[in-house]
Amino acid sequence: MVIALKPSGDVAILFCVRPGKRHIFRFPAIRLVKLVSLLISFLLVLLLNAYIWHNGYVGLHQIKRVVTQRTKMPQTTVLQAVDIGLPTLNYDSKTAPFYTILRVTHENCKNICPVTVQNPIGRIRISRDPPTWEQLEVKYAGINTVTPPKVSNATDITGYGNENLVAITVNSSPTGAIQGLWRPVHCRPSQTLALILPYRKREQHLRAFLNHMHAFLRHQQVTYTIFVIEQLGWTQFNRAALFNIGFRESKRVRNFDCFIFHDVDLIPEDDRLPYRCGHQPIHLSASVDKHGYRLLYPNLFGGAVALSRFQFEKVRGFSNMFFGWGGEDDDLYYRVTKHHYHVFRHPMHIARFTMLAHKREELNKVNPKRHKLLKISDKRLNTDGYPESEYTVTEAGLRHGGLVYWVSVEIREGKVMEGFKLS
Repeated sequence: MVIALKPSGDVAILFCVRPGKRHIFRFPAIRLVKLVSLLISFLLVLLLNAYIWHNGYVGLHQIKRVVTQRTKMPQTTVLQAVDIGLPTLNYDSKTAPFYTILRVTHENCKNICPVTVQNPIGRIRISRDPPTWEQLEVKYAGINTVTPPKVSNATDITGYGNENLVAITVNSSPTGAIQGLWRPVHCRPSQTLALILPYRKREQHLRAFLNHMHAFLRHQQVTYTIFVIEQLGWTQFNRAALFNIGFRESKRVRNFDCFIFHDVDLIPEDDRLPYRCGHQPIHLSASVDKHGYRLLYPNLFGGAVALSRFQFEKVRGFSNMFFGWGGEDDDLYYRVTKHHYHVFRHPMHIARFTMLAHKREELNKVNPKRHKLLKISDKRLNTDGYPESEYTVTEAGLRHGGLVYWVSVEIREGKVMEGFKLS
């Protein structure tokens, strides 16, 4: 076969059937172009349909397998969905698709919760009057129940009703046992959050904090547990050591992805501030009312900070040697930057915090050794961190209907500082 393009623009195709016998076909070149285009389009359509059919079959096969696994559950599954205040579903739990069955665990939920806060309200007017423990439990400690709209918002929102912070959350236990792990029902958060509070004799602050934060975190659709790490005895308060203890003891509930180390007297003012971890350590409380909503100094890394599990383990957590007030947050900043991290801060207009009024406690005096300890941060880095925490747990467990996981500990300063002398 020979194809030739003639000067006239026609195409000639010569077929040689057998020696001495030839056939010649002549037609305009534009027709050949159209014919080839149609042929290519036809082949592409065939290939596309074959691809869609193959992937659709695989996807349906996978869905069928998941449905088979997830719909083999007791008839009470649908009743549980009704019990937590969600719409009644007229499906047989043995045959219904898995995405129509609402269970009391989010592990089966396909949808990932959004990272950004949905339907944000913005600036919040902080309530400084703490409710009683009984009132807190009524608001937030219901098992397998939707947070009632009229009391779901723990704060006083200027110009908004309480229903604006409604968050459908249930306790983590499908059996009804209180576990203290709270999470949304309708989506699966990408992170699990442990919020760790160092604590000693600040009950009013704690109740005000919980009153605000349970609504705040539920509105942000995060899976979380609030840990209260209480220091007993008469030793000077060691905030950093309590954070290390909280990190280690959090495994009593689960292996969390994200850790927020938070002072009990700081309350976020804006619900657009995400309580999540990122690729870099995050300084959440960059803008505090007591300081005129400005950053006191560039290296400030205290108040409320967020680190992922990997980041915390890499920097070896906090120092255990700062007894009394001051220095431990600057030491953490050194550890973070020493490991080539960069502290991230959200915009100052949303990273706003209210500090609850308090007096300096007798057992939290200014630490006279803090400057000497900071000068030798590099020498202590590999021998003074969360793995070296020295403490005794006297009590650990849930309190107040699972609103907090409480760990009471004793820390002996002599034991912590043993073998380490400051010149």
